[in-house]
Amino acid sequence: MDVQNLLMASRPRQPQVLDQQTVDGELHLQLMVPPDLAFFSGHFPKAPVLPGVVQVEWAISLGQRLLNLLTDFAGMEVLKFQQLVRPGDRLKLTLRFDAARSKLHFAFHNSENAPCSSGRIVLEGDHA
Repeated sequence: MDVQNLLMASRPRQPQVLDQQTVDGELHLQLMVPPDLAFFSGHFPKAPVLPGVVQVEWAISLGQRLLNLLTDFAGMEVLKFQQLVRPGDRLKLTLRFDAARSKLHFAFHNSENAPCSSGRIVLEGDHA
């Protein structure tokens, strides 16, 4: 393992979950984006931005873990990326799983309630 890989291995890869609530079948999470997040390295050096693919990955991983989804990724629908997410940002993530359609709906909003990203993740497999 080279020095760069060693440095990246010690940096966080997930957001910090500050609070979570379930309201009317939706999971509402308050998140903090770690300033030293591994994904900011090189994206972009002078003005780091959280890659959209990482936002989708967070929605999937948090949905699987906190909603007990025993499913695999099968596709994405109606993805929208509207606001940049930067180091130290606080985000609100709403997750809702539609078991009849096997779709995980997600929406990230910033601390001013402006939409950052949203979409539907198509899942396949057994549902809890």
